[in-house]
Amino acid sequence: MKKENQKALPLLALLLAAAAILLVFAAPARAGAKAGLALAENTVLPSLLPLLMLFLMIQNTRAGVLLSRALTLPAKALRLPPQAAGALLFGQIGGYPTGAVLTGELLDRGVIDRPTARRMLCFNVCGGVGFICTAVGAAALHSGAAGWLLLAANILANLTVAAVTVPLSDPPAAKEVPPAPPLSAGEALPAAAKGAMESLLHLSACIILFSALCAVVPVPKWLLPLVEITAGLCTGTGYTLTQTAAFLAFGGLCVHLQLLGWAGRFGLPYPTFLACRAGAALLADGYCRGLLRLFPQPAAVFSNISETLPRPGIGSTTLTALLLAGAVVFALDLLQRRRRVDWA
Repeated sequence: MKKENQKALPLLALLLAAAAILLVFAAPARAGAKAGLALAENTVLPSLLPLLMLFLMIQNTRAGVLLSRALTLPAKALRLPPQAAGALLFGQIGGYPTGAVLTGELLDRGVIDRPTARRMLCFNVCGGVGFICTAVGAAALHSGAAGWLLLAANILANLTVAAVTVPLSDPPAAKEVPPAPPLSAGEALPAAAKGAMESLLHLSACIILFSALCAVVPVPKWLLPLVEITAGLCTGTGYTLTQTAAFLAFGGLCVHLQLLGWAGRFGLPYPTFLACRAGAALLADGYCRGLLRLFPQPAAVFSNISETLPRPGIGSTTLTALLLAGAVVFALDLLQRRRRVDWA
């Protein structure tokens, strides 16, 4: 126990330092928190809450059974139970927490086992239609076509990660407890509302916290998407489309922080999750380059950019540096909780 407490000292120092910063610089921190709240209220909640509720209702009712049958072949190709195919589909189009929320719901209901949930979290992370196509594409880049291209690059990257992990996956284990039966529509609606609100409140709280800290400790604009993806890509700072695709696939540390709870439940170490998101970012960059050759985007896509575009290599260098820093910070937290997790 003493050794475990000593390992927690860096984490304690980091959290106390963050609290001290917010107390000493209360005014700018409060302004940053208000900006984060507005961002969550105006962008995150309207785009994600209705969809997440509907996806949860589909998955937990007999409608999900019909969808599973229709997606049996692609599920088998990725060595996933057919019941998990809907969660993967909705995770790609619904937004960052959607995949984790739906996967956790499947695990709680006994539909999938923990190894399957753990593997799914490695690739079931995507900004979705509402954020990538609407907030980033249509609003920030003034191009709906660019948004769909970015979404396609991210989905292809995630499917590639899923395919790469197929040889590493184990066949689904026999379940000790039979899965819960499908809910009726009347039962599924309040359950979906509760699950969606809890998840999005968690995400919104992370956005508010990061916004408050970033207001006090300014983060360079070219680094912001790796810290808080929503503010980083919705503020009009100039990036190439390939860099934007990579940032979206990585997700940002704010999204990672929100997903750590599910990672702990599924038994997924953060360094493994981090490596998967970094790999997805590189893949999204490559897929975006290929898609741009097939579907060139006009210069007007960048009409909202007033700053010099970063050098082609700056995204990769920054990504590597922040990945290492993020691995150190969050691995400390996982080491702290290691004994409390029942690894499958």
